[in-house]
Amino acid sequence: MRKVPNPSRNTARMREWREKNLEHNRKYQTNYKRRRRQTVYDHYGGKCACCGETRFEFLSIDHKDGGGTQHRLRENIRGASVIDWLLTHGLPDGFQVLCHNCNQAKGFYGACPHEREE
Repeated sequence: MRKVPNPSRNTARMREWREKNLEHNRKYQTNYKRRRRQTVYDHYGGKCACCGETRFEFLSIDHKDGGGTQHRLRENIRGASVIDWLLTHGLPDGFQVLCHNCNQAKGFYGACPHEREE
């Protein structure tokens, strides 16, 4: 005779396991998210398209032609959800890697100072 799955029992077991293994679960989730983010960064060049910064902690994703706010509102995404959206949609064109400084300068002033220097 075949067992019928009991979702509530499985959910309770998983919750119990996570509570007993908090540190392991935190490390796993952190590494998982970092690997996903690294996959996206690597696909879009792996470094800031403006200044060449390569340190992972300084990098972000940018909408090449602007419109990021409208896109995030339309798709109801923010923060790390952008990474999930990109992966779910097959890493579409129209995005690039920028460091946070270049990305903020582009957003606030329309262009990064590195672009003006050239």
